[in-house]
Amino acid sequence: MQPQSFLLRFLVSIFLLVSNVSVLIAQNSILQPVPGFPSTDVYDLLTDSKGFLWIAHNGGISKYDGINFINYSNPRQTSLSVTGLLEDRYGRIWFHNFTGQIFYIRNGKMNLLSAYESSSEPNFPRIGLFKDMLVATTKRGLFICDVKTLKCHYEKCSDPVSRGTTSLSIHTNQIIAYGNRCWYIFKPGAGLKRAYFNKTDTRLIDENVGTLNVETYRDTAFLFCNPGRVLYKLSSKHDSLKVCQMQQFDYYINTVSVQQNGYLVNTVKSSVESPDNRLIYGYNITSLSVDKQGHKWYGSLGKGLLTNLESENPLKDRCFITLLNNDIIRCLLKFDNTLLIGTQNGRLINYNPRNNSATLLVELPPKSNGISYLKWLNKDALLIGSPTKTFIYNIRLKRVEQTFLYMSVKQADTIDHSLVLATSPGLIITPLSTHQNYAAWESMFHSRFKGFNVINGDQFSFWGVEQRAKAVCCIPETGTIWAALKNGLYRIDKAGLSPFFFNGFPVYASCLATYGNKVITGTFNNGILIIDGTNIKHLTTDDGLLADNIVQLKVLNDNLWIYNSGLVQVFDLRTLKIVNSYQLPGISDGIVTDSEDINGLPYLANANGLYKISSTNLANSYDIYLNSFMVNGRDTGMVNNLMLSHDENDVQINVGVPSLLDGKNIVIKYRLAANSGSKWNYGRAGERNFRFASLMPGSYRFEAIAGRPQTGISGSSVQINFTIQSPWWKRWWSLGLMGIMAASMIVGAARLYYLSLLSKEKSDFEKKLAIEKERQRISSDMHDDIGASLSAMKLFTGSIEQADDNNTNVHRIYEMMGDLSNKVRDIIWRLDNKSDTLECLMNFIETSSCNLFKYATAKINISLPNVIPDVEISSDRRQDIFLVVREALNNIIKHSGASCASLQFEIIAGYLHITIRDNGIGMQISPGSVSTGYGVANMKERVRNLGGQMRVETNNGTVITLKIPLSIS
Repeated sequence: MQPQSFLLRFLVSIFLLVSNVSVLIAQNSILQPVPGFPSTDVYDLLTDSKGFLWIAHNGGISKYDGINFINYSNPRQTSLSVTGLLEDRYGRIWFHNFTGQIFYIRNGKMNLLSAYESSSEPNFPRIGLFKDMLVATTKRGLFICDVKTLKCHYEKCSDPVSRGTTSLSIHTNQIIAYGNRCWYIFKPGAGLKRAYFNKTDTRLIDENVGTLNVETYRDTAFLFCNPGRVLYKLSSKHDSLKVCQMQQFDYYINTVSVQQNGYLVNTVKSSVESPDNRLIYGYNITSLSVDKQGHKWYGSLGKGLLTNLESENPLKDRCFITLLNNDIIRCLLKFDNTLLIGTQNGRLINYNPRNNSATLLVELPPKSNGISYLKWLNKDALLIGSPTKTFIYNIRLKRVEQTFLYMSVKQADTIDHSLVLATSPGLIITPLSTHQNYAAWESMFHSRFKGFNVINGDQFSFWGVEQRAKAVCCIPETGTIWAALKNGLYRIDKAGLSPFFFNGFPVYASCLATYGNKVITGTFNNGILIIDGTNIKHLTTDDGLLADNIVQLKVLNDNLWIYNSGLVQVFDLRTLKIVNSYQLPGISDGIVTDSEDINGLPYLANANGLYKISSTNLANSYDIYLNSFMVNGRDTGMVNNLMLSHDENDVQINVGVPSLLDGKNIVIKYRLAANSGSKWNYGRAGERNFRFASLMPGSYRFEAIAGRPQTGISGSSVQINFTIQSPWWKRWWSLGLMGIMAASMIVGAARLYYLSLLSKEKSDFEKKLAIEKERQRISSDMHDDIGASLSAMKLFTGSIEQADDNNTNVHRIYEMMGDLSNKVRDIIWRLDNKSDTLECLMNFIETSSCNLFKYATAKINISLPNVIPDVEISSDRRQDIFLVVREALNNIIKHSGASCASLQFEIIAGYLHITIRDNGIGMQISPGSVSTGYGVANMKERVRNLGGQMRVETNNGTVITLKIPLSIS
């Protein structure tokens, strides 16, 4: 046997022995799959500088923030499976797929590094980051990309027989590369050069096919060789390499995961963590990553993404109390250095935290429906409230001494030897002790408090307010009782019941507590009011409250414990700031029912049991980052200050908070606003996606802050600005152009209208002028021709009549000629445009009326105004007025039998008033008759056409009144 061969075998045996001993003393860890992970095979893990976990798997690459897995892809990728995760100092995430393509993710986009010619490479590359260079193996030697400029080049080995590289290892000042049994060292400025082992190490390594691990541990490289299942540790000096250690494994070696304080050698069957030799068995682990909170995450072939904790349970110190029949703790109360516990099944338990022991004190009857409230009345008397009755329990004698039939006691307090109870029937006041003289107590109480009435119960009467009461508290120093009644919060003292108002509105309180002389009021919809005399401090969601509707609150020492939405918050009453030194429960840990404090250490009860709350150094700050900004379903690549069109108004924003184990308990406070005064909103626990649909045009800013709700919202905010532009027809230049066009159209339309109006007026004037000329011509012709002929005929007939007085026919002809002459004169008057005035109308009516009554039996008296205004009246209106007046006068002559008549003209307020009277027999007009036989209907029709009014009165004669406007509106 050769000495060198013996030495090699001896070393191998020693390493195998050490490996087996390590496995034997190690203890296996229990890992659990992370729910929702979309793959079964994980090849690599990376926690980036922000705290996100990146997972390289057989389905591609995903980013995990504790809630969501965000997947990335590129249309040019030729394989889904990826590995080799790296992060450069510019925030890019680098990796490669199994067909050799190299990618990087920046601003939410997966980009291909096309400078690396993967199609010509026989193997996929091993990649690493060395200073500001991305280095990849290649058949040419090394591929180098400057991550600052993304300029790339190939680094070839000066050795002419070089066959390229297949794996590499990143050291502090150099890179060791390996390929085809050849070793290389790369240093910036010196290039890629051959490196050498001594003969012993060369023969040792050449027996196996080796792969260098990219990461080193304290500048020691790892070379794992399969199928020999041997791990070598290598060191380098100048151009020389040396084997420092060799370790034999039973199974195929997957990878070596290097961490800050150790490394994990992963085989198909188990992983061994050095230097602790902790064994993880049966998971086929490929990778390990430690997040910023120190939790470990594992990648597995076959089991996907694993972790050693299902969740970070803040309720670590559980107090083990035996509760039968799925009983639940409803309320807590301090008793010296122990706790009194009231349960849903009516058990009163005394718990001693020093020895974790519990003693049953009393069990209420089943019909009491459990214990809902506990209150000390003095050092021995304990008030126990239930939904049906109220009990006074003597804890020294361990017996119930008194039972009240008050239903559903919500809260109780004491003042001036009186017990004040808030119950469903109302606010009830009784003596604190059954040994008190009731009459003396009643006199004393009513001298200090007013406003209470006698309430008649089923068995006895008591004092109180017959209005449903939710809560009550008393302040003996000020002599006041505060009660939350159905109609609002009331202050009760010597002045009686006084409703309390805040900002002019009633306060509807859900719970009350006291802190010194201050009254702390939890409301249904307006947060918390801290009332200190006339000074009121208001706490809302803007101050860190989870919501403005408060379920319950309790004062412990100088802290205010607030129960809301299944969670609990703690405020320091001295500073009114959220206390973040407690590790409070998460959303999935059960609804909090009550809390109490013993020696400065809080205890908390929820549906799962009783817990001791410990202090924590957990930071109250959670970083938040923008994952994606989608517009109408399209990813914009997280570009800020986007200008969007008016129809790009469906915005979806996804944010990430890298809190990997308790992400489901992180709440996002956000707002989308056009100004800084917009109200903040709170997302649901674990909600990371926010959508805003149908946004109106305008400039918007989305802001979001992350934090655990119990400890408030804190940390830096993420902001993104974008603008939705108005439609082109609503923009300033469009509106201005449309305004100019509209103004031009209005001016053009006005000009056309004005020209049309002028044309129409001109045409009307010309027509009117032509008509007037024609009227004047007809009037002149009639006057000159027909009038002259009629006058000659009348003179001739008159001369014949004088010669023969007995000729009646000639006399009749003479009269007919006179009537015809009058009618012709009337026609000439109507046609004559010189008569289109009010004065001509009145004069003509006067002349015609006198002629009409010349041979009548009745006499007429005509009255004209002294001053007749110069008003133009058209010929049609002149004719209608004349015919109405003549018809009325004809009726007087023919039908009235009157002996006298009068015709009066008046001008009053732009109207022509005509009054026609007679002393005849009057007219008999039936209501609704169309015709009276006197032409009245025709007269009314003409007056209506004139726009006037006509009234007929019959009383010792007939009076006809006409009111006609002188101007036409």
